[in-house]
Amino acid sequence: ILMYRLFIKQLQAACINVVISLILMKKENLKKLLEVYEMLGEEEDIVNPSNELIKEGQILKLAARNTSAQERYLFLFNNMLLYCVPKFSLVGSKFTVRTRVGIDGMKIVETHNEEYPHTFQVSGKERTLELQTSSEQDKEEWIKALQSTIDAFQQRNETFRNAIAKEYDDMPIEVSTAELGKRAPRWIRDNEVTMCMKCKEPFNALTRRRHHCRACGHVSTKP
Repeated sequence: ILMYRLFIKQLQAACINVVISLILMKKENLKKLLEVYEMLGEEEDIVNPSNELIKEGQILKLAARNTSAQERYLFLFNNMLLYCVPKFSLVGSKFTVRTRVGIDGMKIVETHNEEYPHTFQVSGKERTLELQTSSEQDKEEWIKALQSTIDAFQQRNETFRNAIAKEYDDMPIEVSTAELGKRAPRWIRDNEVTMCMKCKEPFNALTRRRHHCRACGHVSTKP
């Protein structure tokens, strides 16, 4: 019994330490987000508990036409990459966001250019960037950080999709195939689903909007 009580006390102490560490990490992350928010002129909506700053730093952008190098600055988050240009400021570093590239669908390609060394390519749904670092080590660190962020994002999405897909598979079919079109189905509410019940892709306000099937009541991306 004494050993059991000692074990419980040690377990409780360990749990408390973990909780404290998580709180401190969240607090530090929020502080950093606020700092970046100010650096971006308080114009970008980035102060969100779900956002985590992974890496930031100065970098060069190779122009598409004449391959001249232009000074840029990157902020890498767990769900997006902010591609910024320096802005004149008397106090502190200030930047303007030129492009916000989502991690979803992003690919990193290491390029080899003898005239312009230490280059790599960031290809996203919104834009493709040809970037150059000051050294080979800096390039490797950026590639590693970007690829790790992409892998973690994909893993989270896959876990979420599998969980949602299982819930959909367990949902009872409201209307049998023979009764389709013969009686009004129960419409699945919008807030009950987060992704298409056919292709399992997540909904969004622009390209994948919710549509109800009038025959079966299910929600999909196609009307």
